[in-house]
Amino acid sequence: MSGLIDPGEIQRVLQAVNIVDVVNRYVSLSPRGKEWVGLCPFHEDHKPSMYVNPQKQIFKCFACGAGGTTASFLMRREKWSFAETIQFLAEQTGITLRRSRRTEQETGRRNLAQVNQQAARYFREQLTNERQGLRARNYLEKRGVSGEMVDRFGLGWAAPEWDGLTRWAGREGISPTVLEQAGLAKARESGGHYDRFRERVMFPVIDTFGKVIAFGGRTLGDDDAKYLNSPETELFSKRQSLYGLHQARDAISKNRSAIVVEGYMDCLMAHQFGLEHTVATLGTALTSEHARLLGRFADRLILVFDADQAGQKATERAIDVLLGQRLTIGLVTLPAGMDPCDYLLEHGTEAFEQLIEQAESILEYKWRSMVSGLEQADSLAQRSDAVDRYLETVVASLAQGRLDSVEQGLVINTVAKVLELPVEQVHEKVRQLRRRDGRETEPGEYAVGNTARVGVGLERALQEILELILVQPGLFEQVRGEVGSADYADTWMAGLAGRVWRAYDRGDTSIAAAMADCDDLEVCEQAADLTLRGETIADPVQTMSGALDYVRGQRRFESANRIEQGLAEAQRMNYGADAERAYLQELMAEYRPDPIRPGRGSER
Repeated sequence: MSGLIDPGEIQRVLQAVNIVDVVNRYVSLSPRGKEWVGLCPFHEDHKPSMYVNPQKQIFKCFACGAGGTTASFLMRREKWSFAETIQFLAEQTGITLRRSRRTEQETGRRNLAQVNQQAARYFREQLTNERQGLRARNYLEKRGVSGEMVDRFGLGWAAPEWDGLTRWAGREGISPTVLEQAGLAKARESGGHYDRFRERVMFPVIDTFGKVIAFGGRTLGDDDAKYLNSPETELFSKRQSLYGLHQARDAISKNRSAIVVEGYMDCLMAHQFGLEHTVATLGTALTSEHARLLGRFADRLILVFDADQAGQKATERAIDVLLGQRLTIGLVTLPAGMDPCDYLLEHGTEAFEQLIEQAESILEYKWRSMVSGLEQADSLAQRSDAVDRYLETVVASLAQGRLDSVEQGLVINTVAKVLELPVEQVHEKVRQLRRRDGRETEPGEYAVGNTARVGVGLERALQEILELILVQPGLFEQVRGEVGSADYADTWMAGLAGRVWRAYDRGDTSIAAAMADCDDLEVCEQAADLTLRGETIADPVQTMSGALDYVRGQRRFESANRIEQGLAEAQRMNYGADAERAYLQELMAEYRPDPIRPGRGSER
């Protein structure tokens, strides 16, 4: 097994270089206060938008969102691997590197990325083959896809053969086992392997850093599955990946908005018609991970879904996700029977842009849904449910700062008028919903930055804790024992939090130490983003106290809920004796007022 650079050596190399000196070789930097500023080399920059912080040894472009460490800057700029980058810096500083053993996981990820890249080349060669690719080329021409888009998106063709890719890979020295791990082959029960993708036009899925991480295939045969995606692998998660983001990233940053569609062809055709800030989900509903990823480059998302029932369900699911994000949302519903690809081919760019301009807000969309629900309701319970769903959206919008007090008053007055209810009764309903969701101004609320906001949730509290310890490591002792990296396991910050806790636990309390051996460019960008946010917090001590209080309160609330559910179940089933129910009530009383149990602690 080939070697990796020893982590201690990596830190020694990075400590020997100054990010300002490195970046200055590519960009002319000028001092501005404690930072340096220059034109960003990662997008078409006309005014200085990239800042370099020598104290933190990070860079950040506030136009395109690129950011990270010295190593990640070079990895982006030169398209080097992490090992190549460290080797280059070592040579520049005269350091001779020692090697350590590469872990199995790191080897696997690197192999999968290389195999995917080679497979994309194979599919591309099949498409351009005069005889083999004729059918696929005819299909793309019939669908109106230009040659420029075929090249830009790297489209390919998987022939009808059962093992065409597998045999080719064998000649290239790629084992069938690695193909299977990459989701490109399947094992036969009788032994051997066969291709997962056959008789399909192939759409490579490329991450924001240019790596092919997966594929989608559109059948031209009799397969019941019209589209087939790669399975989940070490490189690929549908919940965290978007088709076309690599091609759309610069346009999204420039427009500060992104159009989200559902299909490969919808995305590709939007780019062909000049709407280059378009991406597509990959056979899954829009997720919070997608929203956070796009939120690094955009302030506004426009969701364009079909008018059929599936499209409406997708819209509702997306709204539930997006209500928790600080993004402006526009919703576009296409005419019945049309998808974005069809609409663009029939009506063109200008008509599509008009739909985008007329996009509804979430509140407008939910209002229509409520009114429709009231008209169709057969009972008081159904009417009440329709109103509750709309008011829940109002409450979530309040929590995210989307509605000011005047807008809130207008909404509540309108709801009261439609329902023919007193305004105060609707106000009270909103207050009940806020209390139920922990959004009322009560213990557990805390300041975000230096602006008091409510209802931002457990994830936001954990994010603030991470922001604060990145810029003020001295606060880590206050966090230790209350919150550990395991608490971040289900969030987008998991990888970064794990690095920070491991570094801080061993006494290396700096962002440079935490990120020293990080070869994940996305995690590097997260580190830069959160560090810069942490530096804007006006009162770090008070904010940390509030964030920890919120985490404690949320855990206590969850514990009490579990006890309440147990009591309710015992009462419903009537199987518990009086003494047993009294015990449950005692437990509830014990959980509510007491301080929360200790956090899960650090991963070591």
